[in-house]
Amino acid sequence: MGTLDEQSRAIQFYHAAQNGDAETIGNLLAQHPSLVSLRVSGSTPLSKAAFYGHPEVVKLLLGAGAAPDGTDSDGDRAIDLAVLSMVSVTGKPAECAQIIQHLIAAGQRPKQEDLQMALTVAVSHGKLGIADYLASLGVSPDSFAMQQYQQLKNRTANTGPRAGGGSGCLSGATPAVLLLVLACSVYWICR
Repeated sequence: MGTLDEQSRAIQFYHAAQNGDAETIGNLLAQHPSLVSLRVSGSTPLSKAAFYGHPEVVKLLLGAGAAPDGTDSDGDRAIDLAVLSMVSVTGKPAECAQIIQHLIAAGQRPKQEDLQMALTVAVSHGKLGIADYLASLGVSPDSFAMQQYQQLKNRTANTGPRAGGGSGCLSGATPAVLLLVLACSVYWICR
């Protein structure tokens, strides 16, 4: 990277993408269009905006020419991060769904393994709406995640939603689901 001024501008742009500051992104891109291809610590502004749930910034970056298939240092694309963020503790499901749609429109498809992991987490927490959306993205019909999803749908159809909306409750989960949730948690911690 060049001068101190260029470094400062790059950091400002990167943080604006992570924090959802579309106005700053727009202003900086108008003056410095090359910022759209910025990489900081192996990550792109598009991947940060996708992971932190900022659909307006994702749309702005795609419109400015950000590569939708660009990967971070872990090999994840923006769409992969949005799928996984959808079910994270700090995730914003509605915003992530918008981001996923923007990236699908840009020619991307989520990885099957990420869809299955996210679906498993959504099912284990009884989040039927999120699970419905993830299943609609093309989870392999013969996967374990899809089997668990069908069980949740059947259980919900027979008993109705659990008290409290089913958020965070694993009491009805099978031992296999509990083990898979534990494995997914360890995976995220060790990444």
